[in-house]
Amino acid sequence: MEADFLLIAYGCTANSAIVKEFDPSIVNADGRVMVKPSLQLASTDGAHDRIFAIGDVNDIKVGIPSYVVAKRYAHT
Repeated sequence: MEADFLLIAYGCTANSAIVKEFDPSIVNADGRVMVKPSLQLASTDGAHDRIFAIGDVNDIKVGIPSYVVAKRYAHT
């Protein structure tokens, strides 16, 4: 997968502050970034379709690790 910019972050607590700065409407009350099944940010107007949130910071509640989901959508 090619990217123009990749922000690698890690820590004990998910930090969605960078997303909240440019679109607070896609950060839920728990501080998680709301995403589509493809892990793209879930903006209502599609403005952030080229931005993905992978890992504990997103609001996906499934037993599949985010990197597996990312691989599924890598070429779409």
